[in-house]
Amino acid sequence: MIGMLEMVAFKKMMTGPAADAWVEAVRSKFADIGVLSLRDCVRNRLKSNRMLRDADHVVMHQTTLNMMLREVCDMLFEE
Repeated sequence: MIGMLEMVAFKKMMTGPAADAWVEAVRSKFADIGVLSLRDCVRNRLKSNRMLRDADHVVMHQTTLNMMLREVCDMLFEE
């Protein structure tokens, strides 16, 4: 999960401490809603923002969620 988030941060042109802080913030709030693995990330893609909102977290931008899903797919199906 962390490797995927690091790649998304890189593609969002984040570097250094800002990227590390973003990765940890996303990992932490996803852990709070039970999204702990790449499988969980894919399984809960359509309801993750609702789950975050219900847990009183700031929701993710749709473009960021799409980047996360694409990165998971790239990791799984890379040739």
